[in-house]
Amino acid sequence: MIKKRLLLIFLMLGLLVVSGACKKNEPKHEGPKEAVTIGVATIIMSSPVIIAREKGYFAEEGLQVTFKPYKFGKKALAGLFAGENDVATSGGIPFMFNGFARNDYRMLGTITYTSSDIKVLVRNDGTVRTPADLKGKRIGIIKGTGSHFFAHVYLGEYNIEPSAVQFISMPPADQADALRQGQIDAAVLFVPTALYALDELQGQAVVLPPSNLFQNSFNLTAMKSWTEQHPETAIKILRAVNKATEFIRQNEPESIKLIADYMKLSEDILKRVWADHTFDLYLNQSILTSLEDGARWAMKNRFVDTETIPAYIDLIYLDALKVVRPDNMLIVK
Repeated sequence: MIKKRLLLIFLMLGLLVVSGACKKNEPKHEGPKEAVTIGVATIIMSSPVIIAREKGYFAEEGLQVTFKPYKFGKKALAGLFAGENDVATSGGIPFMFNGFARNDYRMLGTITYTSSDIKVLVRNDGTVRTPADLKGKRIGIIKGTGSHFFAHVYLGEYNIEPSAVQFISMPPADQADALRQGQIDAAVLFVPTALYALDELQGQAVVLPPSNLFQNSFNLTAMKSWTEQHPETAIKILRAVNKATEFIRQNEPESIKLIADYMKLSEDILKRVWADHTFDLYLNQSILTSLEDGARWAMKNRFVDTETIPAYIDLIYLDALKVVRPDNMLIVK
């Protein structure tokens, strides 16, 4: 009788273990997945979103994510406004500028932070030897983006008035050739484009010292109406991206390989700049400070026809991050 009871107990325990294992291996979400289109700027700062898809974190959250690629964040944000995507990755400067004209969009969270992702390239011919030599020179930028704002900050560090230089807006891919041919004297470029330009110029260009003041963040943005209609989807997206940031911190070599494959870049190029980036999901007071500083810059240089700083606090969507990373939600309305 005792043996039978023991046998029955072991059988029941075995069934519980098998049942638990089956549940553990079940997909997190069954049935059709929710379709979401994300406009992705094809630059390193979009890495958490790219890895979230490549590692299947969006799928784990029940999302079927389609990427719509853009060359840089300003275009991804424009795509959001045009209805081409549901969520976009973009920098703070395009977000800031649009705040002067509209208030129907929301920042969901910052995904990447850096102070070293923009480089100033000059010809190695003695025309420009130091940042102070930029006075009176022609500088290639992308108007209305982080490179434009960076250029102003950089000049200010060396007591050069922006009016003392000539800004020439041109696509990043054209700036290396323009620098070589003497059409511009300096190129302000995001990495990895800056590194490719250096390699293309084969010793004909050098990088000036970095800025000690500039800081750049890359963010996820959606339309206000979308966040109201899809609050749970916003949480799922942030949850997947948060998993990606954790993966990046713990698996740097594999992360570099995934991004190199996706962006069709050399792993060696990425390794040269990877450590300059901090990948994390958060919202803090420095985001608002940066947006307001950018707004003052835009007004001072008459890029906008107003003297009132937009209420950027109203353009921040807090609800999703409060659920996913309450420890990193450091903005108080």
